[in-house]
Amino acid sequence: MELIGSLYADERRWDEVGEREPAKRAALRRSEWGPRLKWLRYVALGLRQDVLPKSRLGLACQYLLNQWDALTAHLHHGQTRIDNNAAENTIRPTKLGMKYGKVTVMESGRPKLPVTGVPEWRRSLG
Repeated sequence: MELIGSLYADERRWDEVGEREPAKRAALRRSEWGPRLKWLRYVALGLRQDVLPKSRLGLACQYLLNQWDALTAHLHHGQTRIDNNAAENTIRPTKLGMKYGKVTVMESGRPKLPVTGVPEWRRSLG
């Protein structure tokens, strides 16, 4: 977990210093993340052989290895992010509105959320 946290810390640091050019960020990722990710894969492959496949650690190692291509693609594409939080934060209000029946669709096809003080579902909670 510490290693994954360090990748996020690098992203934040590069954002803070304004390092947003995709080619430069990809080069930084290759030089700084490459050795760490290589070590992580080595550890996951070793652990996977030493633990039961259905154990939590065995499943976690297999999940990581199954996602390896997607994770390492970030080494070559500086315009990508290591998570999809921005996309999730963008769609969350719409999805919550749909869940509670609060979305109407405008003629443009885009959802329109009503502006209310306290949502009905919240009032029912007391």
